[in-house]
Amino acid sequence: MNAILRRWWGQLLVVALAVSGMELVVKLHPMLTEATTPLFLSRESLLIGGSLILAAWLVRTGPVPASTMGWRRPTWRTMAFGLLCLLVLVVVSVLAIYVMRSWGLSQSDSVLAALGAKPIWMLVLIALTAGISEEVLFRGVILNYLASASGKVWLGALGSLAIFALLHAGGWGWSQVLFAAVPGVVLTLFFLWKRDLGICIIGHFLTDLIGLLGAYAQVHHP
Repeated sequence: MNAILRRWWGQLLVVALAVSGMELVVKLHPMLTEATTPLFLSRESLLIGGSLILAAWLVRTGPVPASTMGWRRPTWRTMAFGLLCLLVLVVVSVLAIYVMRSWGLSQSDSVLAALGAKPIWMLVLIALTAGISEEVLFRGVILNYLASASGKVWLGALGSLAIFALLHAGGWGWSQVLFAAVPGVVLTLFFLWKRDLGICIIGHFLTDLIGLLGAYAQVHHP
């Protein structure tokens, strides 16, 4: 019993480490809309590097196999299913935006305008950072370690989805929780279906990039 409890607490500690580490990096840096270039690069590098280092350490020392965490050699199927994931994300996101606007909910126009004013290379890096760090941490680590601790995959999926959505409130407002939860459901389902982080990273990166480039176009070509 003691060994089981130690393992359970150890797995929850990994989840807490992943969440608090991401939040610490974000809180110690200015918002993306205000950060200078050096601080922007520092923030994005720490998020990508920290998530990959944590995942690599867990693959070597943790109880969850690398394949279960979604670490697979990329193939043409990875790109094909990544593009399918993108298609589903775009369709679902557009429908969600339409429905939420009918409810009087919308994303922060000021944040979108501030991000749209950034140079394109910054927007690409923002999307890439989100695609890599968030998929590695939320789908690869948190989902699997919550599932392992609880013994229920669906609890891991719901728990990781809830944390993913709630952490998107910072800087955007609480309406962003809903806007993040909808694509989060799609990404979670794709991960549970294929167990391939590469697919989720491609879909997440390209979806965010399309949104950011749309904000860029609105600012520069109104």
